[in-house]
Amino acid sequence: MIDLYLRFADEAAALAAVPSADEAFLVDVVGVVRIPIQQWTDDGEQLTRARRGWHVNIRCTDDRDLSALDPFIVTPEQPARVWA
Repeated sequence: MIDLYLRFADEAAALAAVPSADEAFLVDVVGVVRIPIQQWTDDGEQLTRARRGWHVNIRCTDDRDLSALDPFIVTPEQPARVWA
């Protein structure tokens, strides 16, 4: 089993590169990831900024070739979403 965190320029690039899901290839579209910044609104809500790119998580449980996704692999210190 392999889990990959991927970042694309936009949703269209992700759709073009990521194969369709099946029982051995799971796709979790995260989309735009927002991270908190050290600024708040007048109502006390913390502001966020978008992390660049369109994010997709992949879990593959077979031995298919995923090398076409290599250019999009990222290694986040704290992923926005992980597999359970």
